[in-house]
Amino acid sequence: MKKIIYSILTLSLILSGSLSVSSCGSDDSSTEVTPNPNPNPNPNPDPTDDDPQTQELVVTASVTSAYLGDTITLSATLDGAAVTSGVTYYVDDVAISGNTITSDVVAEMLVSAKFQNLTSEYISIAFAENPFLDVDGEGSFTYNGTTVELNGALLEAINVFPDNNGGYTVWWIQYGWSGNNPNSTDNYIAVSFDTPAVVENNQLVSYELPDANQNVYYSIEAAVINGEVKVNEQFTGGTGVVTYNAFDNESNPATADFGISITGTHNINFSYSGDISPAVSARAKFVNGNKHNLQVKSLKDKEAIRKALNKKLSKK
Repeated sequence: MKKIIYSILTLSLILSGSLSVSSCGSDDSSTEVTPNPNPNPNPNPDPTDDDPQTQELVVTASVTSAYLGDTITLSATLDGAAVTSGVTYYVDDVAISGNTITSDVVAEMLVSAKFQNLTSEYISIAFAENPFLDVDGEGSFTYNGTTVELNGALLEAINVFPDNNGGYTVWWIQYGWSGNNPNSTDNYIAVSFDTPAVVENNQLVSYELPDANQNVYYSIEAAVINGEVKVNEQFTGGTGVVTYNAFDNESNPATADFGISITGTHNINFSYSGDISPAVSARAKFVNGNKHNLQVKSLKDKEAIRKALNKKLSKK
């Protein structure tokens, strides 16, 4: 990727004063030695110009990947401070009007910003087809007494991790949303749970799929209802029950009928029946593909994944 870095270099001024050296001889006379005058005198020195300074302009995006038709908002900072006017944004080196971009075709773009005589480094932004357009189901999500309808869901197997009791589990996340775009919906819920796994010599041998009895609630990953964020980072408190009355990961798309209830600080009821994956090729990334690609990871890896998920889900 091309990188263009502009910096402002301020030349420092060397200010010299007078120097007196006295030597004593037998005649007790003294000689004053005066150095050459300042070769570049400045009657009005600016103390702020003593050291070279580099200013950094940074461009950021509300998200770096989006679905066709989504809007991405750009912003810029100068040495960490927001720049709200006088900034011009560029997409593939072509200036745009305003600070938002969208696309109705699949595309990858290089975005930069210019402010005065500074240019930022590039960031990469991608627009892709929405794989959830045809995901269809019926459900509901209740948070502390407020209920909304859901019509889309995704079940994702993250990976295999130690359970702190000498065994291993698969960590799953069940997502649900209203509308056909989980990135921009006003109602969104994500709950994680574990199922037992068998590991030998650090290799996954087998694991249990979600069912009516063996799912163990782990956390609320995110909760947004009527556009109001209720949970924006992993919450492991409360008591939860996760029940899958039906689960078919061999169908295309995968389907399930489940109910999840959580009590405590966040009282949640999340029920759904229908598709839990995109169809055909997009599905390979999720339920069916994970069946063949799950890896045994450490708890340290799980923490890193958790932080990445929090960052991703906090932008919902």
